[in-house]
Amino acid sequence: MNARVSFVLDLIVFQIAWFCCVLATKTPFPELAPYLGVALVLIRVLWADRFRASLPFLIACLLIGIPGDAFLVKVQLLHFPPYPNLFGSPLWMVLLLSLIHISEPTRQEAI
Repeated sequence: MNARVSFVLDLIVFQIAWFCCVLATKTPFPELAPYLGVALVLIRVLWADRFRASLPFLIACLLIGIPGDAFLVKVQLLHFPPYPNLFGSPLWMVLLLSLIHISEPTRQEAI
């Protein structure tokens, strides 16, 4: 696939998934919308054959992001309405972290 077309496709898929996560609490399916967004990005990443290259970065970012977000919620710098959470960090935010990092192209693709 052409690099420019691939980039535009990645951008469109990421934006749709981002809206699914960020607007999850306003949808009729608040628990389902973030998972649909992550599934969409996972399909794209698997189709582009870059899941294995993204996995270490994804794990590192989740290990840093989840405690960081949970800390900000605990000290009340961030406040969210009641929503399923993981150690205090809202589930939609955890899935948004994973979106950002699995949709990041590898260095070889960017060069």
